[in-house]
Amino acid sequence: MINFGKITKIQKGEVKPGLIGVILVISLTALVVTWLTSGMLGADKWPIKWLDISGPMQRVSANQIRSALEPEIAGGFFTVDLDQVRSIAEEIPWVSSAQARTLWPDTIEIRVLEYMAVAHWGKNRLISQDGTAFTVPAAGQIQGLPHLQGPEDQVSDVVTFWQQANKRLGDVALEVDHMRLFDRGSWELRLTNQTRVMLGREDVLPRLQRLVENWNVLTGNGVRIPRSIDLRYTNGFAVQWMEHS
Repeated sequence: MINFGKITKIQKGEVKPGLIGVILVISLTALVVTWLTSGMLGADKWPIKWLDISGPMQRVSANQIRSALEPEIAGGFFTVDLDQVRSIAEEIPWVSSAQARTLWPDTIEIRVLEYMAVAHWGKNRLISQDGTAFTVPAAGQIQGLPHLQGPEDQVSDVVTFWQQANKRLGDVALEVDHMRLFDRGSWELRLTNQTRVMLGREDVLPRLQRLVENWNVLTGNGVRIPRSIDLRYTNGFAVQWMEHS
């Protein structure tokens, strides 16, 4: 004899909750399939009418983003590929990241974040506030930013030391104008007063701090400006002075 297990008797008119869920899923699936096969979800039935663009934008305009996205949103509300929309927006120069979502019944919302450049990196790239190197047209022509240089795999190290150096140099009202990390690990700076500073490879922060602590005495409180300062010594430094006519 075959035992089918215990059979729960369902009273007339009674529908179990789980069965209701299954029925709803089947019904919705059938409805979507019907709409798809009948063209009810096509672009001509539910077109995108609005592209809402937001974000703190200074380098990129909303019109620029709309022009780039118009071909992609022609697919309609139910067929638009939001991942592709986001990807296209992030390809626009100066765009760091983008988020995209649909808003019923005819809108796509785009939120854009731009790169905020804090320094030049090499000849044709910039460094963002979070330490990312990025490329935009005419990057080398942007004025007012310090120039940083180093091996490609040490961008974050250069940015970190640049920030640390500026914090210490701020005590004598100076900043880094140029900074370079050589392949062999040696550091060299050029300050905003055009003084060249050679730090070497070891104990670079203590060496820079030594310079800061002796700066006012060394320069006569700003009367004399050193051309270059070599800090690659254990207990002192060598100074070359500006020539005066």
